[in-house]
Amino acid sequence: MRAARHFLALAMALLLFGCSGEEIEIETGYRGKARRDPFLAAERLLEENRYHVSTHTWLGDNLPDGATLIATAQSFGNRGTTENVLDWVSGGGHLVLLLDGGETFRDDWEHEQHPHRRKHDDDTPHKQPERSELLEKLGIKETKDGGGELLVKLPDTTAKVKFPARFTWEDGQEPARTDISSADGNSVALASFRRGAGRISIAAHADPFRNRHLGEGENAWLLLRLVGRSHGYEVWFLNGVSVSFFGMLWEHGWMALIAAAALLAVWLWKSLPRFGPLQAPEDTGTRDFAEHLSLTGAFLWQHRQRAQLIAPMREAVTRAATRRGFNRSDNDFPEKLAAFAQMDALRVRAALLSENIADPRHFLRAIQDLRALHEKVSA
Repeated sequence: MRAARHFLALAMALLLFGCSGEEIEIETGYRGKARRDPFLAAERLLEENRYHVSTHTWLGDNLPDGATLIATAQSFGNRGTTENVLDWVSGGGHLVLLLDGGETFRDDWEHEQHPHRRKHDDDTPHKQPERSELLEKLGIKETKDGGGELLVKLPDTTAKVKFPARFTWEDGQEPARTDISSADGNSVALASFRRGAGRISIAAHADPFRNRHLGEGENAWLLLRLVGRSHGYEVWFLNGVSVSFFGMLWEHGWMALIAAAALLAVWLWKSLPRFGPLQAPEDTGTRDFAEHLSLTGAFLWQHRQRAQLIAPMREAVTRAATRRGFNRSDNDFPEKLAAFAQMDALRVRAALLSENIADPRHFLRAIQDLRALHEKVSA
């Protein structure tokens, strides 16, 4: 028996030692600030090169002259913002426009591990409605996914950069004052040209400048060369997007909105005059005078106006006693009146002079005493 146990233990040990495991390491991406800000590495690179960098979620009217604004195309959803930025560029500003891939919520690792989730055919345009205004102003026809490494031509040198997207010009011709370009025929990955006293640089995709890829190849060097075409050392990163609340509500909750609108229309048809049958007025009936007095008394009692309830009765008793020859100014006026009416003097004094009748029972007794006094004095 003992030998069998030893044999079983030895067999288990050999089985366990014979098993081999495999460790798989999966990159899940950045954590903390680098996950929230896809251009954190670019910001720090520019700061190390003496640029003053700041991040903003919306554009105001205080864009500094001669600065560089790095923004996604989705940040210019309305005509007013687009025209203001283009006027600022004409006055000496530098706009670096990222047509695709600049969203802060985009996960670079997930996109690379699951490319089918974002992959389009190379010839499939996906012009987004919220950036149509800016695309038309700049003469950009469409953008499309697809592409690889291209040669970027600068005035004094060249560089190789990989852009995962392309765009095309409306008329097939690049702007006249273009001095930096990267294109494969009519498919453009990068273009930089003068506009007025300023400059516009357009990148088909933001991947080369995001945290994930900035350190690859010549991406960082290209970013410094682009920003270096500006007049000043101020750089703004615009991470906000101009998605209106009502636009998101209609996009994600249009069925609920239609149902609510239909319900409102039915309610208006039922309630508004001339939009439905008139209903007969409700007959609430009439109330007699005693009920009105009862409700008035209840209201005054609840609001601690007890003096107003008892004062008329006291005044009626005093006037009747005065007509009988009693003097209301006498100190013993209540006692004389009690003796005349053959009633208890303390109860008569309390009914005529007491200021604190908070107990309903005492109040009722005072009213009863005043009624008895009034009947006997008026007889």
